[in-house]
Amino acid sequence: MSVKALFDNKNTYTALGLMSGTSCDGLDVAMIKIQGTGSATRIDFITGAAYHYNALQKETILNLLRPEKNDVRMLSQLNFYLAEIWSDKIQ
Repeated sequence: MSVKALFDNKNTYTALGLMSGTSCDGLDVAMIKIQGTGSATRIDFITGAAYHYNALQKETILNLLRPEKNDVRMLSQLNFYLAEIWSDKIQ
């Protein structure tokens, strides 16, 4: 089934947005409900939360972003590291 087919017959969607900024202090999460289409679209905020990284997590993330300390292989590991942290925080 295509992604488009998943949305074609629905009028209401629930979305979860995740963001971690350049300060690397934590993860911000927002859950919203989207109804309608076009100019009749309505977006309602459901809930949100901020989860702070602990000192070790923050240090690890910042070190992975320093090119003088890492290579491309290590930088690519950041995706997996963040996914593990984020999944623990939003469950």
